[in-house]
Amino acid sequence: MNYRSKSTVSWLCSSRNSKKCPGSLILTHRGDVISYNSTHTHKAPIVYKNKQGKFVKMRPVLIKSAKKKYALLYKSYTFTRCTKSKKGVVWKCSSNKTDNCKCVLTTDANLAIVQTKGEHNHKKSEVVRVVTAIDGASLLMLNGYSFTNPSPIPGGERWYCSGRIPWKCSVCLHVNDDYEFVCISREHCHDPPVYEITPTGLYAMAAP
Repeated sequence: MNYRSKSTVSWLCSSRNSKKCPGSLILTHRGDVISYNSTHTHKAPIVYKNKQGKFVKMRPVLIKSAKKKYALLYKSYTFTRCTKSKKGVVWKCSSNKTDNCKCVLTTDANLAIVQTKGEHNHKKSEVVRVVTAIDGASLLMLNGYSFTNPSPIPGGERWYCSGRIPWKCSVCLHVNDDYEFVCISREHCHDPPVYEITPTGLYAMAAP
């Protein structure tokens, strides 16, 4: 939120109304700082840069897991619905049983986080890397396997195993709009292909 005068631009904290935060910043039209109030009544929101280059607040995403049940994806961790409370829906970490993780989220009707408890005691979900093949195509790499030919689906994209033709592998990978791992359809029927990296950083599948 900002207000302009002939010589200055005043910026107010985006939580000014919801949390009555007094944080503010006054700049010249050239962007020089004149004065500021760095006192905030809340923690700094987590912000990330999306595929369109815009900075947005990180919010939980409702996804469908590999078992076709709904889960919550947040900061590359997944949560399963547990119960309801006066504040909203309570979600417990999906690793609650396997790793005895005590991290819990509570969301309101708009999936906004209203409360968090505990810290994760395990690693995040598997990381998907985006690389460029020697022909200029984008590849997704996960655990040594590569995926190509994305198709849009609600909340993200579906990518197909690069071994679909040579090995008749029908594995599909589902990622959300920020290329975070959501789920994979089944196990591959072949070993991970061997890739050679060119001096310019491009990926080429090695000859068998």
